Amino acid sequence: MMTDMTKTTAYLINESLDRLCQKAEQQREFLLSPSQDNLTTTQGHILMLLAEQPMQTNAQLADGLNLSRAAVTKAIKGLQRDDDNGCYLETVMDQHDGRVVRFQLTEQGQLHAQAHLQQHQATLQIYQELLKDYSEPEQQVIKSFMEQLMMKLEA
Repeated sequence: MMTDMTKTTAYLINESLDRLCQKAEQQREFLLSPSQDNLTTTQGHILMLLAEQPMQTNAQLADGLNLSRAAVTKAIKGLQRDDDNGCYLETVMDQHDGRVVRFQLTEQGQLHAQAHLQQHQATLQIYQELLKDYSEPEQQVIKSFMEQLMMKLEA
């Protein structure tokens, strides 16, 4: 038998996930801290991946982001534009195969990659602050619920 608390909580979870989807629509990830630039989260993540492992190809970035190559190409074009904010990426031809194009960060790209990493850290800090209000056993229940929810979402 479902209690009123269970029903209320289920509705709250549903409403929360709906809002999360609306807020994160067209984004690869959900960050709570505000962005300081006009980059998409996908572009920020590409910069962060290239900061961690330079000289990746479009295919490697697509695999790392679990996105299509076309989506990565579109994001990269915006990062290569030399506008008021500067250019974030440079292309480098592979030394062993001239058909292969690799990407490396410019100085501006390095700065924005660091900013994106800081957004990740700030988001995690917000989650940690929220969890401080719960005891270890309560946090374990939250963790277990989130793991089960993720399994349902991925099924």
